[in-house]
Amino acid sequence: VVQSSNGLPRMNGDKSAIDRRFRILPFTKIFKDKPNKAIKEDYINRKEVLEYLVKLAIETPIADINPRKSIEILEEHHKE
Repeated sequence: VVQSSNGLPRMNGDKSAIDRRFRILPFTKIFKDKPNKAIKEDYINRKEVLEYLVKLAIETPIADINPRKSIEILEEHHKE
């Protein structure tokens, strides 16, 4: 499940099990320039772009998708 959110959800259950499965990918980039309309109008409609994204999703080990910032945010969330 991929979820876009402005905050972290409250979850009940085994924290270690949740932590093994939960990934936080902070998007901190702010785009102030003129939007690239090709992203919405062209790229997402190209079959080869979608195939590439699916290939990445299937082949990327989940352990590789856990940046240090993700771990820090999750640890901070547990303290609250």
